Amino acid sequence: MGKQEKPGSNKLADKISAHPLITAVILSSLVFLAAIIFCDPKYETNDDFWMDAVLSGALTGQYDPHLLFSNILLGYMLKGLYTLIPAVSFYFVMLEAAGLLSMIITVWLILRHNKAGIGLLASFILVACFSNDLFILVQFTKTAAAVMTAGGLLFLEGITDPGLKHRKTAAAAGGLVFLFGSMIRLECIYSIILFLFIMFVSLIRKGTFKDTAKRFVLCIVLICTAFGLQLVNNVIWKADPAYTQFIELNSYRVPVSDVKHPEYEKYGPALEKLGIDKTDYVMLDTWNFTDLDVFTPEKLSGLSGIFKDYNSPSSADISRTVNSFIGKTYWFYAATLGLVLISLLYAISSKKSLFVIISSILGCAAILLLFSYLYRTVYRVEYGVFFAAFASIAVSIGKEPRKISISREIYSFAVIAGIITLMIYQAGTYIPDNSYKTLDDVKYFDHIYKVFGCDGYVFPKYRVTVSARRYHEKILSRMENSTGDFYLFDPLTFGLINYDYKPWLRMEKGYFADNFYTLGGTLMMQYPGESYVYEHNGIDPVNPYRSLVKDNIYVIDNLYYNEKLAYIRKHYYPNAQMKLVGEESSCKIWKFYIPE
Repeated sequence: MGKQEKPGSNKLADKISAHPLITAVILSSLVFLAAIIFCDPKYETNDDFWMDAVLSGALTGQYDPHLLFSNILLGYMLKGLYTLIPAVSFYFVMLEAAGLLSMIITVWLILRHNKAGIGLLASFILVACFSNDLFILVQFTKTAAAVMTAGGLLFLEGITDPGLKHRKTAAAAGGLVFLFGSMIRLECIYSIILFLFIMFVSLIRKGTFKDTAKRFVLCIVLICTAFGLQLVNNVIWKADPAYTQFIELNSYRVPVSDVKHPEYEKYGPALEKLGIDKTDYVMLDTWNFTDLDVFTPEKLSGLSGIFKDYNSPSSADISRTVNSFIGKTYWFYAATLGLVLISLLYAISSKKSLFVIISSILGCAAILLLFSYLYRTVYRVEYGVFFAAFASIAVSIGKEPRKISISREIYSFAVIAGIITLMIYQAGTYIPDNSYKTLDDVKYFDHIYKVFGCDGYVFPKYRVTVSARRYHEKILSRMENSTGDFYLFDPLTFGLINYDYKPWLRMEKGYFADNFYTLGGTLMMQYPGESYVYEHNGIDPVNPYRSLVKDNIYVIDNLYYNEKLAYIRKHYYPNAQMKLVGEESSCKIWKFYIPE
């Protein structure tokens, strides 16, 4: 006689409830494989591209673990992998693997905290609305926030859930994942810390004050450890005088480059007192302030004071912040859809949902308003806030379903219909935009700039195939195959250079050393590797603009070539001239020279 089933039992639901980790691994891995197979994974921004270039040795010919935003300890780990398998870009692989890890952990905890049907539906909402940014449009800030959230969740689960087997192992693993995320980018902690606190308050459930205090202390120790690893990173950087100088110069650059700039006329007299006229200001405003003899640390310090005054709080800023927040297109974000769906799902199905839902949504709105006030409303920063808010709702509530007077059949149908709908919604991402096959060079170039030309959430970014065809193919081929000539490209003209490269393949050692490199304008101004490239090609690393008139130096610039000429005339060569010597891939090639 066969085993008798309990009335109303559901084999699939029972298996999911009994094996949530296996379900989480299968679901997350299937979505990951679908993204890899059907889509074209890529970096979202140039920041990752340049960190990858540094680590790959593309500047100096040597693997360099000094990651500009990530912890050098992580850089050393990746350096070891590059040594073992040189052809693979392990920086990109690391970000993909970290995204997969965060998805598995979060889905597992969602399934643990919910009945099978609701848990599976919530998990599909998560992967449909948040996985694309971890697997297709990769960016270290987004990945760090997701990993720290997942690690923090697992750590809290280990220290608060008495019913969890191997609690200490779970807490230790969660702590390590959290620290791993902090090494990718520590500053993401400020995007997620409020939601981790909401999770903590929700998960402690019943317990003595002493137990709660112990758990809270463990959380503080974990956070302090993350900041301690950052201190170790700082000590190692400062052990090398070249990197110490870069850090010092960067401390002057950031308050000038990473804030909103006023119109020159607004602070003209104050700027002129610093010795900065309109020509210099335009160069500074376009990230072309690389000459240390002109833009000295003292001048940059004075400029930061002026910009600080301009960006100081005021009633006008409060009004601007609110209007900016209201004017944002948040309703078109997949992450917003995910947050709305999970809130509605739990408001209907859970007894204890109200506190967590209201706290998370209000916290999300407050942080986004703060980011708007600080001019940090770029999608890669906002994504982490939405991810953590979603997780704080989906994991914190627990298995206490509201008694709803509907039949099991209707309930099952609603869950299945919801999952199918989300699968159809996500399937749209996997239909690639293969415009590279049909568009000519000019139209393809324009198409790429139209899709990737903003920092906001733009759905077509996930679908565009860029690795099959370099849209800068002709100009890159000219530079890569040049003999004796060296090209310096304006960073804004080449603002999307990262899409010309396959991110999973490591750039060759010394790739930028012999033929071409950027003329300022990146996060690596005065970076030791950049100085090496300049010196290797006879360019003054302190005043690179002085060297532009050399016979073998060419400048690629579509935007600010006249300003560059005015700057060179003012500071170095009053009779300097320039001429257009070519145009490839819609990029103008200029030669600056001194007439004989």
